[in-house]
Amino acid sequence: MPQGSTVLSFDWNLLQNSCPQFNTLQQDLKADGGSEVCRLLAKAANAAKGGDSATCERLMGIVKQVAWEKLHTGHWKDVRVCWRDLYSVSSIATAAFSKKADSDSSARTQELLRELDLAVLMGGPAYRSHVDAAIATLHVMAQRKVRSPSRSPC
Repeated sequence: MPQGSTVLSFDWNLLQNSCPQFNTLQQDLKADGGSEVCRLLAKAANAAKGGDSATCERLMGIVKQVAWEKLHTGHWKDVRVCWRDLYSVSSIATAAFSKKADSDSSARTQELLRELDLAVLMGGPAYRSHVDAAIATLHVMAQRKVRSPSRSPC
């Protein structure tokens, strides 16, 4: 897969410029002590826009881990929804920029599906439709891998 291309549709420009939830998410994160996470989001966006999908994947993996930690600190009902929404966004981005998802490994595709299923359970409501769309795309990819003829050396 060429550098900068993604397996799933994930457009940073669209997310940042025309998705009011994203601006609200960033404001809410900053209000809850997540300024550094917002800086990581900006770095990941710049990496993606510059065609560096590996850096974007790595940074979004860090963001996802921070969101996961927030979701598991204290009582679940006390966690602000912005951290759940961040978990959704970071799960989608991590899957989208994963070069491994484009490989012939159905095991890796299944792993990405499990990660996105966790985003359905743990993520917030603002990006649920995006998570569902990413899951649907990966299901189609998994079906193609199952249906494609095996590569026999003979």
